[in-house]
Amino acid sequence: MQRGLIYKIVAVIFASSTALIAQSASAQVTLYEHCNFNGKAASLPVGNHNLNNLTARGAKNDDVSAIRVPRGYSVTIYEHAGFRGKSRTINRSTACLVNMGFNDIISSVKVSRTGSTATNSRPTTRPAPRRPRIAPSNSPVIMYEDCNYRGDQTGISTGAYDLDSLTRRGMRNDTVSGIKVKPGYIATVYQDAGFRGRSRTFTGSNSCLVNFGYNDIISSVRVTRQQTQTRPFVERPRPPVSNGNNQSSEISRLREELRKERRENERLRNTIRSLLGDSN
Repeated sequence: MQRGLIYKIVAVIFASSTALIAQSASAQVTLYEHCNFNGKAASLPVGNHNLNNLTARGAKNDDVSAIRVPRGYSVTIYEHAGFRGKSRTINRSTACLVNMGFNDIISSVKVSRTGSTATNSRPTTRPAPRRPRIAPSNSPVIMYEDCNYRGDQTGISTGAYDLDSLTRRGMRNDTVSGIKVKPGYIATVYQDAGFRGRSRTFTGSNSCLVNFGYNDIISSVRVTRQQTQTRPFVERPRPPVSNGNNQSSEISRLREELRKERRENERLRNTIRSLLGDSN
């Protein structure tokens, strides 16, 4: 009886160890397109993964927002290809890289083992999802971190906003993917800080700037009001105002002249009759 119980315990331990070894062998780091482990995913085994390798595995350049790291693994992410630029090492799953300042900027990755993957290792906990920052709804212009008006929002009104001004409002450099422009306003976006580089003007909303070639490259913005075009006022000549009193005076004058002419004619006829009577 005791021997049978020992056999069962040994079998359970052996099965658990086998499953753990298999799990460790197949464990891979996974990159996600969006925060909270959403969007397209790309799995990476232990090794160095330059930009071409990431692309071959389905990850796009500057398009990683979350990383899932199995127990016993470590990931070093780099800003540029060739393992250059600023970097950071992550030892646990991270649901959103925004607060780390590594959202949508990763171009190369190194994956390594750090030690045991036994179950008594420190468990990996999934961080609570972070709510996106919401801009005031009455903002004339609202910029969005992701396409389709998703992600963090930054609202601005009329004025000129260089990179430091946008950063103070919570917007990070090169992270705008969508823009809403209320009627009556104009938003001009610039590729570089200081209102330099190529630019484009928007008089309406656009849910995704990818097709315009302005996704994740905006560093400064100007917002102005549209000028309403009004026709110049031209004063038209007014027709002469008829004066009833003047017309009445003119008619009276003509009537009086006509009466005078009639009296004069009557006087002449009488004179002629008188002359003709004397001659007879």
